[in-house]
Parts: sequence; C-alpha cells; structure tokens
Amino acid sequence: MDHRYQAYTFAELLRLFFERSRDEQINQNALAQKVGVAVPTLSNWFNGKYTPRFKDQVLRLAQALGLTALEADLMLCSIKQAWNTYGTPHDVLQKYTIVRYREELLSSRHSPSAADVSLATVYATWQLYFHDLFVGNNQHWGLGYKDDGVCRVERTITDGAYQLTLHNRFHNDVFIGGDSHCFAPPIYYLSVYAQRVAGESENDGFALIFEEMSDASHAIFRIRDQPQLASVISTRNGGDSFQIHLDRKRVPTIRPGEVNQLGMLVIHNQHRFFVNNSLIGSAEIERIPYSRLDVGIISQSMAPVICTFQDFRVYIPPNIYEQPECVE
Repeated sequence: MDHRYQAYTFAELLRLFFERSRDEQINQNALAQKVGVAVPTLSNWFNGKYTPRFKDQVLRLAQALGLTALEADLMLCSIKQAWNTYGTPHDVLQKYTIVRYREELLSSRHSPSAADVSLATVYATWQLYFHDLFVGNNQHWGLGYKDDGVCRVERTITDGAYQLTLHNRFHNDVFIGGDSHCFAPPIYYLSVYAQRVAGESENDGFALIFEEMSDASHAIFRIRDQPQLASVISTRNGGDSFQIHLDRKRVPTIRPGEVNQLGMLVIHNQHRFFVNNSLIGSAEIERIPYSRLDVGIISQSMAPVICTFQDFRVYIPPNIYEQPECVE
C-alpha cells in the first residue's frame, strides 16, 4: 500500500498528537499501558521503525490521545486506507493540515530556570518519571553483545547493576551506550550511580548520554575518574565534529575507582551537571524532541574496560504538563 497520498506518516501523526494531548497524566509508559503494547513497541511507532499491525491498536491510541473522528481516520489511513472507520473522505485526509501548536491561557507564573531549582527541591517535591533498580530488565535495556568491528560491548544485568564491558580494537577513544528506552521529558533531573571497575588508561570511564537520537546524534556527560576530569560534548553529524560545552574540568569530588553519583538537571535548553550532588558546570544545549537518555562506557586502551550503573532515576516536576509547549 502506498501511503504517500497523505501529507503525514503515522509516526509524524503520533508524535504531533502526543505532544498536543492535554492529558497531564499521559506519558509514553502510560500510553503503552492504555494501548496494551510494550514500551519498546510504542517507541518503534514513535521513531517510524514500525507501525501498528492491528486497527484496534490505532483506535485505542486515538481514544487515549483524545482525537476527533477526523484525526482518528487520519492516523488509521496513514497505515491502510481500508482502516477508515469514521467515513472521512480520502481527499479531505490528503489535504488536511494539522495545526502544530497549542493555544494555552498563560498564567503569570514563569517557567523555572535551572538556577531556580535546587537538588533538595527535586528530591522533596518532584516525582519519579522513570526508575530502574536493575533487578530485571522490565525497562528493556540492551543486553547481549554488539560488535561494530571497532569495538565489542557486552551488556548484562546482575546483582542490581547494569554492566557494560568494552573491548577496544581501535587506537583512539571509542564509546558505546546501553540502548535505553527512556525518552527525555522537557524538564527533568537524571541521576545514576556509576563505577569503573576495570580499565588501564586514564581516559577510560563512564558517561551519561543525552539528546540521543542515534549513534550520529547525541550529547555526552563524560567522566574520566582516574584523573578526576569531567567533560560535556555534543555532535549532530556522526562525530566528524564535536561541540565542547565543558572541557576536561578538574572535579575533586570525583572518586577514582569508586561509585560516583552523576546528575543532570535539565530545564528546556538549560543543563546543569552534578557529581556526587556537587554542581560542576552548566551549559545551554539545544534540545531535540523524542531524544533518549542513556548510560555509556568509554575506552582508550586495548585492555577491557568494565563499568557498572545502579539506581537509574529520572524525576519530573509535578506541574510539567501544565507548561505550554510548541511542537515543530
């Protein structure tokens, strides 16, 4: 079936209607439960890798997102024209244009900046959006091994920890992530406990990966724990060039070879970075909708590097869905 008669793909419609939804309780975990699918399945729908196999899945999506009959037909017919349920003419669907913004009655309350929010406030008043103690793989982290010819990573969950073991065949830095399914909210605080348990080079270490769309588009909060250095970099073109936001800053609070708590407080484009609850730097970094949050491992030596991650948490403020959003 050729679906190009319509102006929007199913993935585009899903992303637009999800962002436009006025249900403050809806997030991707909740939406997956309402539709009756696994979070990775919903993630594949969002990124366009797959589309729903059954018509009733789309109808449950439409109900959960509060769509009109026309909008529901738009989603249904983006997969199969025969799924048209409410009788909307195909020429109407073909010419229909979605208004890609929401009109909101704005209060005088300003959107907070990262500098306005303390970690004490986060821990006391914000709510958990994503939490994994790694007692199983309910959140569908990448497991097994990946090998791209340059390096091989082995990924396991054991004893309440997510462990990455990296074998570097290259002469320079290589890094790889854990392939999480955690999408970044517009405002969040991310915390994880990380430890390098093996590695010979002072450039070996661990990282938080954010604004991650693919191996070619991501940002990294990198820790070289042996020399106690922190860096923040980002790339959008596959690593041909990196933008440096924090350049190998000396951080005395980093504990070499021990467990370290990494934190990121993000309010729209404002990013603040923490090690063991101490602020170490901040940066303005462009956000990309539907990017993921992940953990990563970095190696510059031929000897295996092993890092473990525990208690992965993402907090959001209780009023996050009251903030007006613009969908591009």
